[in-house]
Amino acid sequence: MRLRLLDLRITENGYMCGTTVMIPGAFKGEALSHYMTKNYIRIDSCRIAWKWDGQPCRCSWYG
Repeated sequence: MRLRLLDLRITENGYMCGTTVMIPGAFKGEALSHYMTKNYIRIDSCRIAWKWDGQPCRCSWYG
């Protein structure tokens, strides 16, 4: 499966936390190949990806 990173918009609404929304069609970087496992894709040892439902996601950049 070929994946590309989407750009995103972050709205800060707390101390070092907020919500994020992807910007459709605003790609960042080159497409990478990954294999799908069950219903998600393992990017590396720390990150996974899954299909986005279009709703804002909670995010944090604390420690």
